[in-house]
Amino acid sequence: MSVTVTSSPFQVSVDDAGTSVTVSTMIASGTGLPAGGSSGFYLRKSSGADYDVEWQAIIIGEAAALSTGIAVNNVPKFTSGVADDDFLRVSGTTVAGRSAAELLSDIGAAASSHAHAAGDITSGTLAVARGGTGVASLPMISIATAADAAAARTVLGVTNVGSYTGQIETAADKTYTIDPGAATARTITGLFIKCGSGTVTATLKNGSDTVKAASVSTSSGDQSSLANTTVSANGVISIVLSSNSSATDVIFAVEYTE
Repeated sequence: MSVTVTSSPFQVSVDDAGTSVTVSTMIASGTGLPAGGSSGFYLRKSSGADYDVEWQAIIIGEAAALSTGIAVNNVPKFTSGVADDDFLRVSGTTVAGRSAAELLSDIGAAASSHAHAAGDITSGTLAVARGGTGVASLPMISIATAADAAAARTVLGVTNVGSYTGQIETAADKTYTIDPGAATARTITGLFIKCGSGTVTATLKNGSDTVKAASVSTSSGDQSSLANTTVSANGVISIVLSSNSSATDVIFAVEYTE
């Protein structure tokens, strides 16, 4: 068996039986590099055999030579503005550097330490220390905007209790005005009336409506079955005495809530 090699360097290998010959390129010390290749290629091992190398383009896995850009398997190309500690932003087909301040501006965000005008706050709870109420809802807000005192008391769940009291020393058949115009709306809840002597009929009026017609004597007192008890703001409350029979010292108390 003969082997003819027409160029060098090569490595010739013969198996133990002398029946197979393998010829491969090789690089021996001082003999140079394999032929071929292009600008930018690198030298890589083709196998585990000594000196078995070849020229190879830059690849990822088995992909072809990479281009710069932002497509799959491209090599990113950075602009001249990239600096240490920068954030990165894709700008066209290149990668640009952005400072922290520039990044906040890019995404419309604010720094961790910043201030807002009061008009910018449209939801949430503002602490008392910052001029807010500290809670999501507060009765005082409704109180401040309540139409009147009665509405404010409704917000607070407060019922104001009051009464009109008086004494008529010598009764006469006439109308006695107790309140010419109620300051706020109210509800009459009770009537007490009696006299020191004699008798008289006393009719409690809410405007022109009768609340209670009572037979007044020395033994009368608390009255029941009141009607027309809702008094509107500016409503007139009066007592009309009639059928007087020498009644004196007529005392009364008209109780209400508001």
